Amino acid sequence: MKFKIVTDYKEAEELWQMFSPNQYLWDLWEVRDCFIKGTNYLLYFIVGYEGDEILGVLPLWCNTDEKHYSFIGDDLPEENRLFLKDKKLISEFLKQCPAKTYLEYLNQDDKNFFPSFKTVVHPDSCYYHLNLTGFNTFEDYLQSFSKKHRKNLKYDLNGLAAQGFTVGLENDFKENIVDIISGYNLGRFKDDSFFATSSFSKSLLNLVLWAKNKGLLHMIVIKKSDQIYGAQFAILYKGAYTVVMGGSDSSIKNLGKLLTVGHIKNAINLGVKEMDFMAGGEWKKLWQMSGSDVYEWDNLTGN
Repeated sequence: MKFKIVTDYKEAEELWQMFSPNQYLWDLWEVRDCFIKGTNYLLYFIVGYEGDEILGVLPLWCNTDEKHYSFIGDDLPEENRLFLKDKKLISEFLKQCPAKTYLEYLNQDDKNFFPSFKTVVHPDSCYYHLNLTGFNTFEDYLQSFSKKHRKNLKYDLNGLAAQGFTVGLENDFKENIVDIISGYNLGRFKDDSFFATSSFSKSLLNLVLWAKNKGLLHMIVIKKSDQIYGAQFAILYKGAYTVVMGGSDSSIKNLGKLLTVGHIKNAINLGVKEMDFMAGGEWKKLWQMSGSDVYEWDNLTGN
């Protein structure tokens, strides 16, 4: 088997479209392209051949700011795939990775073919999903909680309502909503925020606008007296409701709970059966979400 590196945008897009199953949101080239255009990072596709036949592609980019290689979008997109016709070739492709390669949030099916993938066992790094099967209303869903948990949650929500906070789907979308999310997210997480990287806001705005133009965007907003105190958006693709990114005023308790309630109510109203809350956040267990292991690989120690 021989290998070549593809950095040309058009050729990389053709290779992606050749192999991607387009099963999940993150499988879509249009979604990854939001990050490419937001950063202008160099594409770095490792392509394997046998004669003239393409056996597979490891679709990476080079993060020129942090000087490492990773999947397009770095550590936001999930369900990342190695596009191989025969998954037993995984180790051969990984040997071609340049120094400082980080492959995060791997599709779980791939790890079965390469035993040295690492399982991230810290609970904060689990994938979290919420199965809404059998719930016709939000009250139905709340019945899955313990009596004490229901009481405490309703107490917190009623407290916010008494202060004048409302939550709902925002149909009058304005681009500055991304700046609002960025400000609240940075205020809470500081240097650990995704928005600490300057190009992330541009990439996220690209993603939000793409989802809006496709009719897939669901923006939940918290308001009080017409002022926005929190916002979070989700994308509905092939029946899966993915809650992607948000932020709220961290000086006011329980606004995060209100955003979560807004999304769950919206998903139930849409008839959605599967919500993807993405990786991270042990608090998600309190919402009856199921967690599954995250897999990653890097070549820093020769793995």
